Amino acid sequence: MKKLLLLCCLTALTFFGCKKGDTGAPGTNGTNGNANVQSFTFTNQPWVNSYSEIDLSVPAITQTILDKGAIIVYCKDAGFGNPWVGVPNVNFDLYFQLGAVIVVDRTGAPFAVQDVKVIIIPSL
Repeated sequence: MKKLLLLCCLTALTFFGCKKGDTGAPGTNGTNGNANVQSFTFTNQPWVNSYSEIDLSVPAITQTILDKGAIIVYCKDAGFGNPWVGVPNVNFDLYFQLGAVIVVDRTGAPFAVQDVKVIIIPSL
């Protein structure tokens, strides 16, 4: 009986406990966000240097990006339908330099080719 009474009270509060208030003044505009994110997808990238690394030319990686921005990299085995996996991880190391991303295999037996996605986020 107590549970039924509690349920009725909660239901009544839900439907009748609040009323729409007055509309407030609009707020001030905040600072603009950063919509300059760039994404590059490299498909069927072969391993080079004795099958140990993938060298990608990404001219959007400037000194400012290296110093203040963010670079996010994902890999997947090309043609196998596997999901994108963040790099670095247990299988791959990752290095950045001006205009380039280098993905290094740590397993010693990489798949023949990889798809690589590079996302570049500049700072504000």
